[in-house]
Amino acid sequence: MLSYIAFVQIGRNWKQNKMAPLNVGLIGYGFSTKSFHLPFITPNKDLHVYAFFQRSEAPADLKSAKAGSHCKVDYPDAIHYRKADEFFGDKKIDLVIVCSHHDTHAEYAEKAMRAGKHGMIGYTTSCLRRY
Repeated sequence: MLSYIAFVQIGRNWKQNKMAPLNVGLIGYGFSTKSFHLPFITPNKDLHVYAFFQRSEAPADLKSAKAGSHCKVDYPDAIHYRKADEFFGDKKIDLVIVCSHHDTHAEYAEKAMRAGKHGMIGYTTSCLRRY
C-alpha cells in the first residue's frame, strides 16, 4: 500500500508542475500486475498505462482471445515488448513496475535504474546480486 501512496505523491508533484501523465511500463502480466497494480494505476489520471514487457506473443485474433490472457487483449493501445532491451530502451517510459518472477527483480530493477527510469518492485526482492 505504501507504494501507491508514493504514486499519489508523484502524481501530485507531476500535476503541480503541469506535466503530462507519467508513462508506466509494467514488467509481467500475471496475477500481481492485474490484481495489485493496474487497479490503482488505471483510475489515476496522472498515470498512463503505456507499455508492457511480456515475453509471450500476443494472440493473432485479440477480439476472440479470453480477457486477462494477454496484455494486448486487455490494453490494446499499450505497447507490447517481448525483449527487455527494447522495453528499457523506450525513452517514453517514465516509471517501471517490476511484477515478474522474483528471480528477475534485481536484474530488472538495475536495468530500469541504468536507463534513468523511476522504478518500483511489486514485492520483495528475494534474490541478492553480488557486484
